[in-house]
Amino acid sequence: MQTYWIYQFQEGLTVGQWDVIARELESILMDWKSHGTALSAGWEKYEDRFLMIHLLPDSHAASGCSIDSLNRKVQSLFASQGVGVADAGTVFFLQSGRYMPIRFLDIESAIASGDVDADTLMFEATRTDAVHIEDFIRPAGATWVSRYFAKVG
Repeated sequence: MQTYWIYQFQEGLTVGQWDVIARELESILMDWKSHGTALSAGWEKYEDRFLMIHLLPDSHAASGCSIDSLNRKVQSLFASQGVGVADAGTVFFLQSGRYMPIRFLDIESAIASGDVDADTLMFEATRTDAVHIEDFIRPAGATWVSRYFAKVG
């Protein structure tokens, strides 16, 4: 199983923002260590909204302190580019070609109103068996959100 961290952005990033983030992120990951041992990590972006940082299969494990350090550096990088990161309570659904952020607490009402149905694609950031960032895009009915369809329907 691959270890990864997902960042979801409130707004789509510009090409200029991605250029800076890509350059700086490479530097951050090259310097990333856990208890003095270098970690091997990579990253992927999906469209202009999502970033996944992952440990490579041959890497040592990341410690809690090293993960905190990485997160601080990455958050600082995002802030320097004016990039807002969505909190963990936000789920992104793809509707009519655009991402619709919905707060976790509002998912049931979005289903009841018809804004989200079982075929609506969502970015399932909590998935633990993904290998590539595209693996996080799934129909809502095939994710943990499926339990709400029975409640509302």
